[in-house]
Amino acid sequence: MDIKLIRNFNGDKCIPVEDSLMLMISDAEHRIGSYTGKKYVLVDVDSNSKQEIMPEVDKYSIYEFTDVTCSHDYVYFTTAVRNSSDGIVVSIIRYSIAEADGEVIHTENYYLSELYRKKVKVIIADKGYLLIQTQDVVSSKSDTEYLKMNDIYLYNIADQTRAEISVPLLAQSGIDCVIPVDGNICAIKIGTSNLEYKLYGMHDELCREREAIGMVNFRQLLSDLVLRKEQVVIDILDENSENTTFPHMKLMEGCIIYSKVDLTAQKEEIFAYDYANNVTKVRVNDNVRISDAWRTYLINDTMYYLQVDERCTKLINLNTQKCEWKLGSDYKVKYIKNDIVVVAKHVGRKLFFKEKNYIFVYRFPDIQNYVLRERAVCAGCAVTDDDNLLIFCT
Repeated sequence: MDIKLIRNFNGDKCIPVEDSLMLMISDAEHRIGSYTGKKYVLVDVDSNSKQEIMPEVDKYSIYEFTDVTCSHDYVYFTTAVRNSSDGIVVSIIRYSIAEADGEVIHTENYYLSELYRKKVKVIIADKGYLLIQTQDVVSSKSDTEYLKMNDIYLYNIADQTRAEISVPLLAQSGIDCVIPVDGNICAIKIGTSNLEYKLYGMHDELCREREAIGMVNFRQLLSDLVLRKEQVVIDILDENSENTTFPHMKLMEGCIIYSKVDLTAQKEEIFAYDYANNVTKVRVNDNVRISDAWRTYLINDTMYYLQVDERCTKLINLNTQKCEWKLGSDYKVKYIKNDIVVVAKHVGRKLFFKEKNYIFVYRFPDIQNYVLRERAVCAGCAVTDDDNLLIFCT
């Protein structure tokens, strides 16, 4: 893996597209209601050339997109315009990178005041179909909220028609996430965990949606949905019970890593399913924390948990439950991929000395010798399609 520093980075998010091509997303000046506008720029990190995507169109991150086709041909985003004081029209635009042009493929009307309390997920199933799911954000008597399934339907882009999904598992629980693994094979997480609500909420309404982790041939799933079958083939790896939930799932080094939390004991089991060899490893994490950033990693075929607090950062081996690396409060781990660990260090301003920022890259477990050291602020990292590590610096 080659390492490349990208200087003068001014984006908020960078997504690999193909080879050296990246999609950089940053905030723009326009707004609609409480939604901040976005700017989309295609950047070739080799030539440092940039091309803004349809600058004449106001873009917003209103929907959450997942493309299971693994195509590098298109970029999807939402645009929106008001049609009344509270009315809003949200459109999905599919932008062709090759043709440098976009087209509206879906439009929906909302009340802006209601849209704030919805979460809309769009799965690009193939060039002709979208799976569109809506969940409602529901407040409880405590300060916690949970997501409640509203509806899910299959949208035919060419005919501009929709068909409600009648498969009970999908219609009742919804799709939390889909991750392409190998060709048409995807990992699928069904049902929303709502972990914080289940642990700490005042349950004026119980969340009893079925949850499951599984593998699915998404092209076959799409075919079954087009034919409006009520039963589809999903290879279920694990299911929840009344006292368990699945808060997280991700793909690392060819393994589907997912979390299973026992709500009563407040303990977490972490599973690593090797799809190619059909082997599952299980480890226990006794420290269940509510966090959007699930800090579990697979390093050299060993599962680790990154424990972060105000005083220090610890990398804990889940096989032994022992800390193998401890960093002080002036260090932050920014990125981990296999054995590559990117660490940022901040040295505060002192008498006669200015503040300083450094970036270190280590190849774990060799923590005594860094692979790279640079004086810069680390804004984030990404791995390109051809497996090169990019470190964005400001």
